[in-house]
Amino acid sequence: MQNKFRNILYHLYSPIPFISFIPFIPFLFACEMIVDVDLPPYDSQLVANCFFNPDTLFEVHVSHSLGILDTGTLDNIENAKVEILENGQVISVLSHTGGGIYSSTGVYPSAGQPYSLKVEASGYESIGALDAVPLAIPIISVTLKDSVYVGELDGTYAETTIKFNDPVSADNFYAIEIWQYDSIDGYRYTISLSTIDPSVANEQYSSRILFSDIIFDGKTYDLKVYFDSYILTQNRKLYVRLNSISKAYYLYNKSLRLHRQNQGNPFAEPVQVYGNIENGLGIFAGYSYDEVLVK
Repeated sequence: MQNKFRNILYHLYSPIPFISFIPFIPFLFACEMIVDVDLPPYDSQLVANCFFNPDTLFEVHVSHSLGILDTGTLDNIENAKVEILENGQVISVLSHTGGGIYSSTGVYPSAGQPYSLKVEASGYESIGALDAVPLAIPIISVTLKDSVYVGELDGTYAETTIKFNDPVSADNFYAIEIWQYDSIDGYRYTISLSTIDPSVANEQYSSRILFSDIIFDGKTYDLKVYFDSYILTQNRKLYVRLNSISKAYYLYNKSLRLHRQNQGNPFAEPVQVYGNIENGLGIFAGYSYDEVLVK
């Protein structure tokens, strides 16, 4: 199965009467100053993005970065040399398949095995990264209830409880997804999710819920996830997926979510998206999963 992941205004109020600002208006205009700042030239870097798992070939998207004042487009790099290494040995030289996408031929990742990425392109410093596919964590059971009132979410939802065993003495990271498959149109439909589980405190919820095992390390855990009950009335197959993700995968997606959340808010601290590419930008991260057909 192919899995791609291709994929505020604050109104400030002052009790000072409006008239009190009148004497200052000429002063404000008189103090206007335009300052020209000479910024050093920006050196574009290679950007590589790849999420890999045992069910798919390695697939890497290669492009280049732009400076903050650049007005050009984020062009794909179509003449790069992209390699996957295992234990320091090249196991695959990826082929360009179009649009800056490079794919391996007949080489699939193995769970628990570290892999290295190396990318070279004319005019750029070579880049690399290292990550592994975590072992898949089996789902013990999934229970489904319709029309459950959740006070913390102020509404009635369908409730799914996912039970699994977290490995002892290991830092584990997870992502829950619930999706539907329509056998008539052949499409996969993602579902917006929410939860009040304490292990996912302060996270933002969408079609994927990220969390770590920090509060239930080495235990059997029941995670309750909620979604719109209307979903259950549709004539589609419903799947629950427990992704076991690397730390790099977790940090990238968490920071990306915060970055998007703060965009357009002039009062929010800017969030830099996490990446693990040396000498460049992007992410190279592994994951595995267990999936259950619920209905």
